[in-house]
Amino acid sequence: MLLPSATLNLNLYRVFYIAAKTQNFSETAKILCTSQPVISRHIKSLEYSLNINLFYRGPKGIELTKEGEELFSFVEKSYNYLLLGEKRLLESQTLDRGKISIGISSCIEIKYISNSIAAFINEYPNMVIKIIKRSSKELSKELLNHSIDLMFDITTNEKVINLNCNNIQLKKIGYSFFYNPDKLGKIANEIKTLEKFPLLLPIKSNQVRTKIDDFLAKNGIKSNVRMEIESYETMVDYVEKGMGIGLVPNMMITKNLRKLHINNISIESNLNLYYFEEILATSTREFLDSLKINIIE
Repeated sequence: MLLPSATLNLNLYRVFYIAAKTQNFSETAKILCTSQPVISRHIKSLEYSLNINLFYRGPKGIELTKEGEELFSFVEKSYNYLLLGEKRLLESQTLDRGKISIGISSCIEIKYISNSIAAFINEYPNMVIKIIKRSSKELSKELLNHSIDLMFDITTNEKVINLNCNNIQLKKIGYSFFYNPDKLGKIANEIKTLEKFPLLLPIKSNQVRTKIDDFLAKNGIKSNVRMEIESYETMVDYVEKGMGIGLVPNMMITKNLRKLHINNISIESNLNLYYFEEILATSTREFLDSLKINIIE
């Protein structure tokens, strides 16, 4: 059996972790109820034992070196594993006191999973649900470090799939072009309309944007892109203001908007769920069951 090294000082790594998160020795000292000189000595001791510099020190604070970033990735993952162990012990006593961390890609609206969250909270009213919205790249890192339990995205995330991450395709999301007739008047239902009016499209990194760009190119449409928007809620708002024709998820359409019917256009994406089966706590597994009932059609 492999035993911990007698020279391994876990307290030093605790100090390093908090310092890396706060990027400030004074703030780290406040959190640990000690003084800044003590924190500095602990960091220097860890740097001496590893024979590397972990931080750049400047007048505005501290910043991880390349070696410090590499060490932090391991320490952060270990810290999150400890939290997971604590979480499972608490849930072994009662399911009604757990916590679930959910990451939702910035190009997805919360409406897609709101019913599942509401149903789950109604069944387990003391459960804590943490929801964060970030880019796909940021959420991938959070999932790989076990900072979040579940990740919702519409992109095919090769980074997490290649690390044996579980992936469920929950449902297809359809998109169409919509406009506000009160602002733009009556618009002809033909593809050339997309050349005559300004377009509001998702940002370039969005897979839906790639699909619509391909469609426009294949049909010889020289589009006039007025705005590139990450959030579809923002997209709907600007379409309602008459800023142009916007590509919007069908389920988000308001009564003020009218669909532009164009033949041979079919823009869809898959709503994907990513997670690591082997580290799921009981509460997260229960939520998954609720999710499948309320989302998968």
